[in-house]
Amino acid sequence: MTFMVNSSVYLPTHSNDTILQQSTCLVKSNMWFIDYLRTLYIVNCVIQPIFAIVAVSTNTLVLYAIIKTPALHKPSTVLLCNLAITDLAVGIFVQPFYVVYKIAELHKLANISCNLGVATNMFANLFSGVSFITVTLISLDRYLALHLHLRYPAVVTTERILKVLIVSWALVAFLVSFYPWKIDIAIYGGMGIVLICLIVTSYTYVKIHSVVRKHRARVHDTIPAIPSNQSQGVQGSKTIRGLNISKYWKSVITMGYVYLFLVLCYLPYMLTLGVRVLIGLTKEYKLVLNITTSVIYISSSINPFLYCYRLKEVRNAVMKVLRKNFVEEEVSATFNVVTTKSTLDLSSSNRARNPSESKCSQNQLNISDFHAV
Repeated sequence: MTFMVNSSVYLPTHSNDTILQQSTCLVKSNMWFIDYLRTLYIVNCVIQPIFAIVAVSTNTLVLYAIIKTPALHKPSTVLLCNLAITDLAVGIFVQPFYVVYKIAELHKLANISCNLGVATNMFANLFSGVSFITVTLISLDRYLALHLHLRYPAVVTTERILKVLIVSWALVAFLVSFYPWKIDIAIYGGMGIVLICLIVTSYTYVKIHSVVRKHRARVHDTIPAIPSNQSQGVQGSKTIRGLNISKYWKSVITMGYVYLFLVLCYLPYMLTLGVRVLIGLTKEYKLVLNITTSVIYISSSINPFLYCYRLKEVRNAVMKVLRKNFVEEEVSATFNVVTTKSTLDLSSSNRARNPSESKCSQNQLNISDFHAV
């Protein structure tokens, strides 16, 4: 979760008094630094819609490609779809709300800023919390695929994955629901979830790396002892516990990149929150906080490119969808051109076969012109 705190405050006026006074909107915060942050807010209001469009279009494309590819309908891909759904939701809900929220703050609109700030933070916490849980589930899925080997398809099914995801959404939504009136519960509950996710994910990747490394070392020690005329029988070295080790390891590395990217995007924000305890609420803190928040939102538009770059199956599915749509449009355009040309050629041919009719029509045209004169 992002544990985002609402920073909306209104500007009360007393007669002609224009002094900025502090007030609160559900949590203690203020807009003392709004003039200092004005440029950053304006830049954010420009770039966030652009990245929102990218997030919506790319994540929608990934989801559509996976749905249209039956070979990708498996538990591990369901988890990837859930991650894409959270990124898609950020582009649909969080970033647009965030832009309007900042515009309201720029104009010091009290009630609008307050309500939009709360809505933005609740949506952001919901989707980021589910993202952390999903990345953890992906690491567990890879871990179980390695340790269950032949029993993996029977234990890890699509139905069970969907049930776990539903519980995950419900759990995070329950914690986020405390945000408006019991923000401490939402924050500490979210911190607990993130901490557990970080520990579990790190542990599973360390264990996976250990098993694969031992397997490779064992294969490396075995191969030199095998005569060259028997080298064809070493095909088993490419598998471990029934898995294609090369393909499996690549998927682990890819999702490890996704996990690392997620942590790197959230780490500056979390460190900034920790620094506040030391330096208090300063304009520099507010500046860095808004920048790190923007980085988190923008990351939702980068993840789909990471999937397509690293996961060959997903990349092929996306390219197939793009090629199909492009070819259909090209064929449709070509058909329209050919049809139009054929119609014109047919019309010219008919006129060539009936010169008298064409001449009669021309005479009628000349008579009409004469009368018009």
